[in-house]
Amino acid sequence: IFWLYVWGVRQEIDVIHFQWLPLLDVVPALDLIHLRWAQRNGIQVVYTVHNVLPHDNGDKHRSAYQKAYHCADALICHTNGARRTLVNEFDVEPDKIRVIPHGPLTLRREDNSEEGDSPMTGGTLQEETMVLYFGRLRPYKGVEYLIRAWSSVRASETGIQLVIAGSGSSSYQQKIEELIEQLELQGSTDRRFYFVPDAELARLIEAADILVYPY
Repeated sequence: IFWLYVWGVRQEIDVIHFQWLPLLDVVPALDLIHLRWAQRNGIQVVYTVHNVLPHDNGDKHRSAYQKAYHCADALICHTNGARRTLVNEFDVEPDKIRVIPHGPLTLRREDNSEEGDSPMTGGTLQEETMVLYFGRLRPYKGVEYLIRAWSSVRASETGIQLVIAGSGSSSYQQKIEELIEQLELQGSTDRRFYFVPDAELARLIEAADILVYPY
């Protein structure tokens, strides 16, 4: 990212827009140095605040995020609630915040499935009711809660399938696998523990009867 700034200065770039500052909850000083370096070289900084604080470590890095919010020239957030939090809890000037709702994440299928093919399997008609969770596998996402709930559902329902699609750390994936085995849910859960490509995700969403967001 340092060379991006150097290139930006040479090209006389006016603004750099950050979608993420991934080091804020790892080595916050580095991300703050990047922001200040850009500004010292006449580049304005815009930062999109997807989450005011990370979901999985709470207030641990509140100070670093507050410094970043004050350092940026402009902030974008997706909801009025996030804007209020920035103003009331982080003392951000209201005039430097813009609320832009998150756009749709609808994916368009672009494959060559034959007519009558299942969007999920590409060849076998889907007869079961499909429940889909997709996204990063992190403890705060509630996947373990979902699996325990699925055990109760399976006790009273048949003809249903849970698909868990997304990647995470190998240790957490193993923990999920062990819970599924403990509850004897292997036959009713389709685990796709990898980064799901857009085309495959589009087929899964199209095939799903229910989407679940346990977080």
